[in-house]
Amino acid sequence: MRGVEALIVQHSHRARRGHARHAKEANGWRRTRKAQVLASIVLLATGFAVVAGAASAGAFNRNRSAPDSQGTSASTWWHHRRHYPTHKPSPSMSAPTTAPSSSPTSHPTPPSSTPTTSAPTTAPTSTPPAPTSTPPPSTSSPNAPGEARNATNTGLAGDDVAASDLTPVSGAVTYGTSYNGQTISLRSYTGTVMVTGSHITIKDCTLTNGGLDSVGFLLRGDHNTVQNCNITAPAGQSMYEPVWVFGDSNQVLRNNISRGENLLTTYGTNVTIAENYMHDVALDSNPGDHPDGIEVYGGGPTLIQNNRIEEDNQYDAPVNVAPYNGYTVTDLTVQGNFLDNGQSIILLDNQNPNGFIHNTRVTGNAFGGHQCVDPTYCFGRYHPSLNYDGRHYVQTEADLTADPNAVLWPTTGADVNKWEENNDLTPNKNGQVVIPS
Repeated sequence: MRGVEALIVQHSHRARRGHARHAKEANGWRRTRKAQVLASIVLLATGFAVVAGAASAGAFNRNRSAPDSQGTSASTWWHHRRHYPTHKPSPSMSAPTTAPSSSPTSHPTPPSSTPTTSAPTTAPTSTPPAPTSTPPPSTSSPNAPGEARNATNTGLAGDDVAASDLTPVSGAVTYGTSYNGQTISLRSYTGTVMVTGSHITIKDCTLTNGGLDSVGFLLRGDHNTVQNCNITAPAGQSMYEPVWVFGDSNQVLRNNISRGENLLTTYGTNVTIAENYMHDVALDSNPGDHPDGIEVYGGGPTLIQNNRIEEDNQYDAPVNVAPYNGYTVTDLTVQGNFLDNGQSIILLDNQNPNGFIHNTRVTGNAFGGHQCVDPTYCFGRYHPSLNYDGRHYVQTEADLTADPNAVLWPTTGADVNKWEENNDLTPNKNGQVVIPS
């Protein structure tokens, strides 16, 4: 039933996100339609909820109302209202683990080697299409390792694997405890892959899924890894959550992730998200939603390191940090990434009145300056941070220890963040230090 819990959380994840986009809408249609989502996931996880799914679908069709469309009936200022993250657990089900109240002292790091144990073969059925996005060229000397991530060194290409080498797998797949300690490789998935076991590695794969409430990898177990996979949605569709992380000590490494409403969302502890190429958020299956690159809605420590994250969209943020309800975020490190697009690059917004965002570090990144310029709801080019909570920005670890609500964002020394890849903008700020806003 752990998968059911996750999708109950998804039930309100979208409702909260809808609140941010549709400022004058009560989200009623999104909340009621979640009954359908919940039923479909119960069916996925347990195989015995067909009747519930039909009933929920009926409720959805009876009660939903049409969402407003971007820029029409929605308020013109929804884009810089507070974010309302949408993973909210039902009180009748247990929620994902939240972060401990004390601040851990260590941070997860990517593995230095790849497990080699192979897993049982899944029967082939069909081959999903491969993603087609290509990265833009770098136009300046890199300030951060993440600037070098692109379609040629992540996903299948990063391991020199051809799509023709993969075994197709159709529909939803669950890797439970019987797969503990195994590596599953060379698969081409066309449905949700849920991992509830531990020490499982899924590598050298494709996952293509799409539709209003579609999910790619759902990591519910502990010490699991997804690496060198191409994760995307078919043309004309978007995926709700290409990667959704719960549990402890899970890793997402060197993947090519695209065409998601949110490319990755995490509530996990000791999570590592490293060396991925994340790009081209998409809203084809839900034009009324709003996109993010990575959403950190709970948990920690979380390491976001050496990724290239380009929304290729003018709304919201490449990194959105917004715990709510009983969730907290602690020991988030954003280091060595290239981050671009959105309204602002880093969003900080604690929505839990009894919680906190503690020990946040933003160091050694390269920021692109291509933020939204629409004067009705945007802040203009070169907008590095949206700090709803009025947090202090500090320069040293000692300062952060003294004030864990602050953000370590150095503006001098070797760990500064710099503007990069801005040759097409006026002014051109390539190489200049980023001063947080």
